[in-house]
Amino acid sequence: MLDIIFETSKKSGKSIVVFGIISGISSVAMLAVLNNATTNVQQGEVNYQGFILFLIALVLSSFSRKISLSRSDVIVEDVVMTIRNRITDKIRKSSLLSFEKIGKEAYYVSLTQHTRYISDSYLMVLNAFQSVIILVGCVIYIGFLSIPSLIICIAIIFSGIVFYLKKTREASRSLVIASDREKDFFALLEHILKGFKELAQSRRKSRGIFNEFNRVSDESERLKISISGKLIEIMMMSQANMYFLIAMLLIVLPFLQITSYETIPELIVAILFLWGPLETIVGAIPHYARAKMAVEELDKLEKKLDKRKDFPEPGKKTNRRDKGKFLTDFGLQKYKYVHSDTNKMPLFTFGELDFRVSKGEIVFITGGNGSGKTTLFKSLTSLYSADSGDIILNDIPLVQKDYRQYRENFSAIFSDFHLFEKLYGIKSLKKAKVDELLKRLGIYEKTSFKAGKFSNLRLSLGQRKRLGIVVALLEERPILLLDEPAAELDPEFRRYFYEILLPQFRDEGRTIVVITHDDRYFSCCDRLIKMESGLILDEEGK
Repeated sequence: MLDIIFETSKKSGKSIVVFGIISGISSVAMLAVLNNATTNVQQGEVNYQGFILFLIALVLSSFSRKISLSRSDVIVEDVVMTIRNRITDKIRKSSLLSFEKIGKEAYYVSLTQHTRYISDSYLMVLNAFQSVIILVGCVIYIGFLSIPSLIICIAIIFSGIVFYLKKTREASRSLVIASDREKDFFALLEHILKGFKELAQSRRKSRGIFNEFNRVSDESERLKISISGKLIEIMMMSQANMYFLIAMLLIVLPFLQITSYETIPELIVAILFLWGPLETIVGAIPHYARAKMAVEELDKLEKKLDKRKDFPEPGKKTNRRDKGKFLTDFGLQKYKYVHSDTNKMPLFTFGELDFRVSKGEIVFITGGNGSGKTTLFKSLTSLYSADSGDIILNDIPLVQKDYRQYRENFSAIFSDFHLFEKLYGIKSLKKAKVDELLKRLGIYEKTSFKAGKFSNLRLSLGQRKRLGIVVALLEERPILLLDEPAAELDPEFRRYFYEILLPQFRDEGRTIVVITHDDRYFSCCDRLIKMESGLILDEEGK
């Protein structure tokens, strides 16, 4: 775990290790000075020099320990921020398909709980690291006092390590399962929050999902109790090892005359120095186990994201200014996409089909649920990649490295669109232009644009769609994709949208594709495409 932290950090961790070693050596030096003073006291001498050396070692140990822990605090918080930013960056650059397959709950758990485990555990773990140095020094010092005592120390510590490794493997497996249950917990919580209205209307549905929520919570609780039991077992065994070691060094070995009684006072001092570090190490075990699991889970998530990267960044710049720019037409050619589950079993096949949209057209897409309308939008925008066939721009098939530039042609309002409070990515925006569009879409009285953001996003679904269209228009891209834009509009504004606004948008230079079921306004388009089972069933044009 520590090696990943040091590799991730932009700051050097060498000083932490150096000062940690200095602190450990200084602590062992205090032990040697005290044992020497014990010998002098037995001889009736006062060792002023030893007292001064003890104070020097104490100050050096405390000072170096403080520096080591303070710098580690900076490094660990830097690492947590770096990991969060790096994973978030990979999420935004991942493909839509990978985003949907991994699931939002996995991102929530990793970026909140797992990073918090690392942040909360580092102090105990680094304290334990320094305590290991003191422990090693004390064991070596005991070896100078008595070789049999050294052998006993090594044997008991080794048996404790074997037991620790066995139990932590069991605990680690349970921690991973508990992490998966946390993902289920977040998924159900999201359903409860987003489906509040639906649950309020059905007590049976509400009880059903709450029973499922309780089941997952209970299972998570049982797992955590089981994990805590394993970790407590490790701690108790470690403490028992400590007591057994003390009994062996101070009682059994002298009784068997393997060590002399004269070394007992020095062994007592050495064991007193061992006690604190051993307790710190034992106390750090649960924190280390959780932090280790968190680091491993974050690493797994990053590897998943690395394997499912979106289409590569564009290569060298081309001299062709029209490269990736919409000039004449766009669409799909012999395009086929198969949507599969996590076991790679086909769930829905889209295509094979050919579909083109010419510049300046208004095209309506209609069809029943599951006919492939939304998949068509996601394919047209290259959010889904084809299993076969091509995306066409200006009558030329594109390659994957061109997809990012190709997407810059689109402003899309999907059925599950998200409204951002600020207009990210739009520069040199004048308030008068925003106000004019808010008035055209009939929501000027509902929200306003101030200080670079909208004053109110708590709007009805129909008003939110209108505001989404405002944002899409402000992006000034040549292609506008709208998924059921008028579904929540009142009849008067719906007529105004189809008969007045859509032609205006086209006159302003946009090509428009709309998913709609408003058959009353099918005459407002240049072409009507009917879809069924992932295929184009019929096409009507003027």
